Amino acid sequence: MLLSFPALLVGMVALHNLTQRGQRRAKLYAGDAFPADTVIRRLDRPPPKPRPTFPDAIRSVDPHFSGALFRDHVLLVYTRAVALVVDRSAEAMLDTLLNRRSADTLRGSLLGWRALGLVTIGHHTVSVRRAHGTLCVDVTFFSNITATPPDGSADVLLEREERWTFARPPGALSPEPARLRTLGCHGCGSTADPGLDGRCPACGAPRTEGAPQWRVVELEVVYSDRAPSPELPMGGGKEPGLERSTVFHSKLRKRRADFLARHPDLDLNAELQRMSDMFVQLQQAWTKDAWEEARPLMSDALFTANQGWLDQLKRAGLRNRTVGVKVSKVELCDVAVDVWVEVLTVRIFASCLDWTERVDGGGVVGGSARQRREFSEYWTFMRSVGARRKTADLQACPSCGAPLDKMSMAGVCGYCESKVTAGDYDWVATRIAQDDDVDSLG
Repeated sequence: MLLSFPALLVGMVALHNLTQRGQRRAKLYAGDAFPADTVIRRLDRPPPKPRPTFPDAIRSVDPHFSGALFRDHVLLVYTRAVALVVDRSAEAMLDTLLNRRSADTLRGSLLGWRALGLVTIGHHTVSVRRAHGTLCVDVTFFSNITATPPDGSADVLLEREERWTFARPPGALSPEPARLRTLGCHGCGSTADPGLDGRCPACGAPRTEGAPQWRVVELEVVYSDRAPSPELPMGGGKEPGLERSTVFHSKLRKRRADFLARHPDLDLNAELQRMSDMFVQLQQAWTKDAWEEARPLMSDALFTANQGWLDQLKRAGLRNRTVGVKVSKVELCDVAVDVWVEVLTVRIFASCLDWTERVDGGGVVGGSARQRREFSEYWTFMRSVGARRKTADLQACPSCGAPLDKMSMAGVCGYCESKVTAGDYDWVATRIAQDDDVDSLG
């Protein structure tokens, strides 16, 4: 349940989804246990050497590969593909992202439905493998899609688990971040979206012809069904998962030391406090229903995914309030640095009054406006290598220091025309994970 701020409403849906996934897997593997009379023999051979994991497995052949940028890229591809799959006039455009077999699989899984919006509640797990000499990256998405049923009745929420395989031609190298953050043309460099015919509007070339970058080559819909209506308990208290031990990267101490060596004048505690302040400001934008205020503090992909939750609440005639947010502790969990970006992942412990109410004045339907809710979340922040902010004021443009009153929904400052949501000037939030849905980092 990671792309969300309403801890109670989203928490209950996601907790159900996690439980259901576990039950489904238990049924799948229930018959795989060894028979009682099976003898397992130990062979005297040296243990296998550990295989490089994501992103090191790719960086060994592509020094410019960035795991953080890749995660942002595949989330962008996923949200764009789901938006296109029900539009038959956009088949050629969809082909720029997925091969035909994968597109047919995705389209077939939504046959008869009309997708209205996407709410990604579980980010994605990533694994690397080789298939037919090609390096492949398997990405698992846990998502909810709002859709109109075939009979035209009221919109429902589809709970889905999908495994997408991304691949690129052997020898391909990562481009600069600006080109990976868009779905633009790798031929002429245009960042404009392809037209309905799948061609670049600038140079006219097909987007998939000889494209050297990642494309979906396999797609499996593991599970897709209507999500049950969440039962919203009344009251506050501690959120499930809060008692779990914090997950730290196994090499955190060395990574932290290397990061500080790169920035001898940096006050790490001050940066962690800044992330805490960003967390509070984003919560305030959420509860004020002024989501545009969150725009300069989040990456494009994360902002778009969270917008889906707001749309879902509005369609249900509901509003989630998180009032009086207080952060009690921030723990550094991971530090990652590559050629392009620096990434910090922290676990934020906080509390607030958290309730969901009917917009028409029908009262509170979940949570409590009197008893505080205690929770924690894992937040990942990213900035470009060499980023320098003009001001520390979160209410001002990090590029020029001007007010944010002219910040566009594309994350471009109306005063200096700089795009601030790519992390070129300051930290931006790129990933949010709940404390009951985190197994590892990296």
